[in-house]
Amino acid sequence: MKNLLKHHLPLIFLLLIVFLGTGISGFSAESARPGVSVKAADAVYQRIDKSYRVNSDGGFTLTLHVRVKVLTYKGKKDHSDFKYPYNAAYQSVKILTAHTLSASGKVIPVGPRERHDITSPEDAGATIYSRRRVKVVNFPSVTPGSTVEITLEHHSKKGFWATECFQLHDPITLKTVRVSLPEGMALSKKLPALSLKHSEKIVKGRRVFRWEASHVPGFIREPLAPPYENRGTCLFLSNFSSWKSVSRFFTPLFFKPLTKRAGEHLKETSPDALYVAFMKRFISYPIDLFHTNLTFQSPAVTAKKGYGSSMDLAILFYSLLKQKGEMPTLLLVNTDRIFIREFQDMPTPVLFNDVVVRCGNSDYAFNMRELPPGYTGLAGMAALDIQSGNLTGIHSRYPSKDTLRLNLRTTPAFSLKGTFEMISEGTKAVLMRAWLRHKSDQEWRIATSQILHGIDPLARPLKPVAKNGIDVLTAPVTLRGMFRIPRLFPVSGAFSFTAIPSPDLPEGLKTCLETRQGPLMISRESTNILEEKIILPEGARVRHHPASTHGKLKTLEWKIIFSAHKNTILFRRVLHLNRGILYPRTASYYQFLKVLKNLLRPSARLIVLEKTR
Repeated sequence: MKNLLKHHLPLIFLLLIVFLGTGISGFSAESARPGVSVKAADAVYQRIDKSYRVNSDGGFTLTLHVRVKVLTYKGKKDHSDFKYPYNAAYQSVKILTAHTLSASGKVIPVGPRERHDITSPEDAGATIYSRRRVKVVNFPSVTPGSTVEITLEHHSKKGFWATECFQLHDPITLKTVRVSLPEGMALSKKLPALSLKHSEKIVKGRRVFRWEASHVPGFIREPLAPPYENRGTCLFLSNFSSWKSVSRFFTPLFFKPLTKRAGEHLKETSPDALYVAFMKRFISYPIDLFHTNLTFQSPAVTAKKGYGSSMDLAILFYSLLKQKGEMPTLLLVNTDRIFIREFQDMPTPVLFNDVVVRCGNSDYAFNMRELPPGYTGLAGMAALDIQSGNLTGIHSRYPSKDTLRLNLRTTPAFSLKGTFEMISEGTKAVLMRAWLRHKSDQEWRIATSQILHGIDPLARPLKPVAKNGIDVLTAPVTLRGMFRIPRLFPVSGAFSFTAIPSPDLPEGLKTCLETRQGPLMISRESTNILEEKIILPEGARVRHHPASTHGKLKTLEWKIIFSAHKNTILFRRVLHLNRGILYPRTASYYQFLKVLKNLLRPSARLIVLEKTR
């Protein structure tokens, strides 16, 4: 949903840094630690040393030292460039030392031409609201067998929070984290499931913590893997003692003075109507909360400009609702895949990257256009109510659901004619609108072929496909059409067809293997429904059909019903994905895998008809 790519950037040397130190979490004792051994690795982190010195106001200085042994050509590609992101609005970074150590032992220092400070690529389109920068170091003469080494100093003026990941894609020989803070300062901690050596002592009026892990294997890249925050391999640190203290940190940032003239041009009275008019009028820059300068426009400025960050728009919409006598609240959310509820006892601001407005039982999001009022795409996820300081669940009036209805009639020659109705709601409707709205006639003909191909590869339209709900945000997107499926079979004998479409599941689920190494994450709830009615000709009967079955697992519920009455076949399949994480080599994972295989096997989508005369 969010136009954010930070978790999908190339996994170059930056990956070490992004998740080794600025604030994120997760794991389960159910999970294991399989991964890439040193022998199979492309590189090895020989040393990662991080030392935080926290001030009484929450600002801190981080000293980072990293040494990586490059083993293969891919390791060279991953680690020849070092990238360290920071926010120049309240942070500064200085490279102290950087060099390449060749396989022969020659030290090749990094010169001024190999050091750069650039605008963060992911925020390049919103530099008016973001001073996000990236320190880039190009290590010279890197080849397999080389070692790259760097030391830097990072200063931050904001509160202290950090995420220290102890398992990366490449193995780690030794990682050490030290934190020194005033003796009376609170330090909230969430420990990983990995075994860490730990010590704590008082030195000159300061508490000094130390954590260490050694010989940690790398983990394998797999589809639908949880983000670092929910992998359970990270140590989370924060100087906030409660979620209420986090809300107090955000309060002065978001609650701006109201202005009487800010929304005088918007006459709508109901929150829904106001939201629709509001989103047509204002342009949103979908930028990560902590990529902004952590200073936001007043409602009057946003109203005058007609644009702002998604946080600016949320503040203005909140103000307009207040002016109209409503009682809205501001909620901090994460629009990525992070499961916030795993952090109920770990208050840390950086888990959130955006803001939504709640009014009554409806939540309104501003990170993208074309969202129906009262829909955020984040149903079931946790948010922080800034006013109360409590975690709460996100509301949604629109479930994410796809429904496909097929009505087919089989001719004596076993050709098929029929109609289809495809209904998309929630997230599915948002995606369908974005896909269909601005298509030319030729593009729409191609899209029609793609839709029918999902029903049957041989399906051809009999008339143009009608589409409804494209311009009405509160309505589902509905496509209706007629088609035929030609069949060429002998006069006698059995006839088989696969007119039951494959379940619409995330592509990563279709490739789930028993050999999977890491956890599998279902990050969004969704429902997929198929309803099919087939009228048979005289002299035909069902020889084979899918079995009726139902069940419920941790992340999957299903109900399949098949019935045949005289010359009519009825088939209904309902699949519901629940949010959750599954861990390989556990009973819940094997049960999920077994059901998935049964749903996707050809016989589960095959109907065999036989001529009786």
